[in-house]
Amino acid sequence: MRLTRSCPAGFLIVSCMAVLAACGPVSKVSKGDEKRIRVVGFHNGDDASLVPKEVTAGESFEITVHTYGDGCVELGDTESDVNGGIATVTPYDIFVDAGACAQIFHTFGHKVDLTFEKPGTAEIRFLYSTKPVGSRLDGVKRKADGKKTYLVKVLPAN
Repeated sequence: MRLTRSCPAGFLIVSCMAVLAACGPVSKVSKGDEKRIRVVGFHNGDDASLVPKEVTAGESFEITVHTYGDGCVELGDTESDVNGGIATVTPYDIFVDAGACAQIFHTFGHKVDLTFEKPGTAEIRFLYSTKPVGSRLDGVKRKADGKKTYLVKVLPAN
């Protein structure tokens, strides 16, 4: 006589649901969760930023800088500051320490509006991190250790 065990269908369904729930989207983590860390956006140094060659003095224009992350990273905010002919743009992303992250490559487009008031040559400084975040500790320690500078011709207003 041979004895066999069968797996109840209910157990199998519950197991599958638990596995799928663990792989769910990161955005389900609540905004107040202490596992969410605001980090300087990762950029690999490629020229993936969209900056115009010419702008008009006194007129707002949009630029886009790109950052990258895996399944534990979400689009964050973007800080910008214009001081005379120098604009500094720092993108931030949100690292969510969810335990396990999907190894999916995400590109995040950080858009910001800038305005230069005087004609001439202006400079846009894009500050970013050269290290992807891999853990909560990496996120806390990550700094803006990379910088790209773009020169923009500011034309007189009409």
